[in-house]
Amino acid sequence: MTSRRLPPVPRLESRARVVRRHRMLRHVVLTTGAVAPLVLLAWLLLSSPLLRLQRVEVTGASRVSNEEVLAAAEATLGTPLARVDTAAVRARVSQLGPVGEVEVTRGWPRTLHVVVHERAAVAGVQQGADDWRLVDATGTWFASADALPRGLVRLQSADAVQARTTAASTAATAPAVGDATRAALDVLTALPEPLRERVRTVRAPTAASVTLLLRGGRTVVWGTSMQPVRKAAVVEALLRRKGDTIDVTSPNVAVVR
Repeated sequence: MTSRRLPPVPRLESRARVVRRHRMLRHVVLTTGAVAPLVLLAWLLLSSPLLRLQRVEVTGASRVSNEEVLAAAEATLGTPLARVDTAAVRARVSQLGPVGEVEVTRGWPRTLHVVVHERAAVAGVQQGADDWRLVDATGTWFASADALPRGLVRLQSADAVQARTTAASTAATAPAVGDATRAALDVLTALPEPLRERVRTVRAPTAASVTLLLRGGRTVVWGTSMQPVRKAAVVEALLRRKGDTIDVTSPNVAVVR
């Protein structure tokens, strides 16, 4: 009687090798499936012609032109939008004299938005008969005028802005604001609107000796920029009394003379 030979039973090591191979293949497949979308996304953002800068949109500019903002931005059309350095664009546009703050955002798929917030003049420093330097609340000189614009206050301080800044279309070289100028502007901007509208001139020989000259000829000796709310309330109350000078250097013992 002839006996049949049974096939050899695979050894345990061979089975383990097959299992490992299957696991490795599955890992490769899963990894490839996970990485592929990331590779595609990176290509779309950094290389695809569909997401390249085609337009820079400027809003908010009036003292400077849109063309001047575009030139300062230096945003090259055709650059992948994801590669545009928005912080660098913001820093360059901020160098324009009248520009206070700048917002730069990407507008997918192909636009860069530049929103300009220009400085607002609060006072003017007279440099000559027909030469005024306009300054904002920080003391930055950002524009010139032949006369003091209506609604602005004349600023006279020991360290009034003297450093040069060029025309509104070019970069400002803003000086460091001195203590006297800072005190004068702090007082001016802290005044309630009804009182501020009565101020014609703010003087500050020193940071501790701010004086307001009001329309109509009255004088307010303010002193330091401390306690602005308290001092303003006292001044408004004492304006009802007769007298050319109101002294609120010490608001708790204010006097009218």
